[in-house]
Amino acid sequence: YGTTLAAEVRFVGSPFPTTLNGTRVLVGGTAVPLSYISPTQINFQLPDSLSTTRTDPNDLAYMATIRVERDGVASNIGYIEIRPTVLGVMSYGDNYAVATDAAGALIGPSNPAIAGSPVVVYFVGSAPLQERVPAGQPAPTDRLIRITGTVTTNLDGQAQPNTFVGLTPGGVGLYQANVFINGNVAEGEHLFAITTTSGISNSVKIPVRRR
Repeated sequence: YGTTLAAEVRFVGSPFPTTLNGTRVLVGGTAVPLSYISPTQINFQLPDSLSTTRTDPNDLAYMATIRVERDGVASNIGYIEIRPTVLGVMSYGDNYAVATDAAGALIGPSNPAIAGSPVVVYFVGSAPLQERVPAGQPAPTDRLIRITGTVTTNLDGQAQPNTFVGLTPGGVGLYQANVFINGNVAEGEHLFAITTTSGISNSVKIPVRRR
């Protein structure tokens, strides 16, 4: 966020360019892919390889410089904290997971997930993958790219079966977990989280009802 970051509002589909209408963002000296620009806001994707500096040897967080260039004129320099492997389950409203049912409808208080049925939960972040996709490029649609290692999907700490956890086909930097809600899950709101070999995601709510 800022002021006079771009001349006008622009947004693009994938693949994302590193320069959009004369505006670009450099993180750690690297131009990053842009999906949206406006005079006050820019949306971009962080590449999985950046020039960073660790500020605390006991902390996995890194700091990288960030600046905006508009028509060749550079902004002031800021700093952004980056962690190597962090998963963030997307949420809306009162911390409800961005998740869909078998019909593709958004799950929420008025449309709970059904115990004994599949759901798709969406998340972002960084994780080790079977195959690397360059920043700004969409994940392939002719094959699935999974997160490597052990991945568990949990409701209230109880493992729920999953058939796929990895990049969303056709999406840029978007992940999904295809999860089957066990038939014995009680009605009500439950906390969902994803655990990988790198750590655990944030917890978000998924409302469930019985058939």
